[in-house]
Amino acid sequence: MTPLRTHNNRRRRKQGRRTFISRFMRDLYAVWEEQGPASIRKACTDEPLAVALLVERLAPGAIAVAGSTPIGVSDEHLAEMKDFAEKMNATKGA
Repeated sequence: MTPLRTHNNRRRRKQGRRTFISRFMRDLYAVWEEQGPASIRKACTDEPLAVALLVERLAPGAIAVAGSTPIGVSDEHLAEMKDFAEKMNATKGA
């Protein structure tokens, strides 16, 4: 019996994660192609916090983060996310 190779296991996990991310982005793009901006508007209306967190992950610094609360989000950050969601919701009518 051969010992486990942690290096290979790490590589396999990274490849699995890359595959998952690649497929997820492909599916996300397919939704975008099908539904366009309407999908973003719906997400901003239904889940503004999730959209703001996604924006922060995709474009670090686009939404300033300062301080923290027990859930890891400062009051200022929540206010910025709320403003962002309200702006996105306002475009819904446009």
